[in-house]
Amino acid sequence: MKRFGLVAIKVGCSTYFKSDGSAFAVTILKVANSFVSSLKKKEIDGYNGIQIVYDKKIVRESVISKPILGTLKKLNLPFLRYSKEFVFDDTKIDINNLIIGSELSASIFSGVKKVDITGCTKGKGFSGVMKRYQFAGLNASHGVSLAHRMPGSTGQRTDPGKVFKNKKMAGRHGMYKKTIHGMSVVAIDEANNLIVVKGSVPGSMNDFVCVREVAKF
Repeated sequence: MKRFGLVAIKVGCSTYFKSDGSAFAVTILKVANSFVSSLKKKEIDGYNGIQIVYDKKIVRESVISKPILGTLKKLNLPFLRYSKEFVFDDTKIDINNLIIGSELSASIFSGVKKVDITGCTKGKGFSGVMKRYQFAGLNASHGVSLAHRMPGSTGQRTDPGKVFKNKKMAGRHGMYKKTIHGMSVVAIDEANNLIVVKGSVPGSMNDFVCVREVAKF
């Protein structure tokens, strides 16, 4: 299912207190420097979609790719490096007031109860199997020589004489795309363009995340 969405910046985490005194963790997302560069309609283009340009801040002209730079100059938009397209079948969000060149804000998700958020997880570098896959390791006792965190046997005998693909071994840990489905929207701060969601969101602080309409709920 293709859904409408936008790009936000992960500002940080905080605690949200309810009126009854209970509290839970929330993540704060900020929608900033995001402009509509093109609108796609099924009657004309064959599908419904929205193309946006975005960045954390306005940058120099020399660091922007020529296709994006041409669009920015044509629409008289600020110099932003990144571009993304969201294709959607249908949407419950009111997008009739969106025009090419307009700036997106958090208010477009007002009234939405749940969203799906996609981000890139934190990179942990080259990690062993105990950190990467939670292996137990060997006994830390007498007689175990320099093998406490070893993965154990990884291959077979003469037949088949190879290590099968997808074998759990040491390697790069983290930095992969992950989507959290059905995150509850706690609050929308239209004045500061903030979206507050319940729980944790993939990625480090100041990373980009994609916020889409919920698909599974």
